[in-house]
Amino acid sequence: MSFESSQPLPSSGQALLKKLDTCQIREVPKEKWKLFAPIERLESIQAIFISGDAYGSTKYFEGVRAVAAMDVVIKEEPRKRKPGEPPTNIYHYAFEKDEGDGLTQWGPSRDETILGHWPLGKSTETVIRDYRRLSDGTI
Repeated sequence: MSFESSQPLPSSGQALLKKLDTCQIREVPKEKWKLFAPIERLESIQAIFISGDAYGSTKYFEGVRAVAAMDVVIKEEPRKRKPGEPPTNIYHYAFEKDEGDGLTQWGPSRDETILGHWPLGKSTETVIRDYRRLSDGTI
């Protein structure tokens, strides 16, 4: 699978990502979610976790040379779930430096998430708790 789309990251989101100087996972507080380019299913987001190094190393995600990446944890409403689909979905986004000084936001994708797109057998709350155990605070 590859990323579905890309768009320039707004300057507010770029300022946030430029705070990343290690590849430690950080939780993005809810009041900062709007700093990113449009995110799929914004109304259903339960948590966002991000990591990267805006000034150093890059990692390839589905052909994107990313300086940062984020996982978006979504809780699907029962009426919107397909048969057999768990309540929690995780979507992956990557951020790539563009030709200037800006960043491009790629996503969403179901691949490359830390816990898998469908973390079977785990509640949304357990998924968030697992991410928080891996994280190093908030950004």
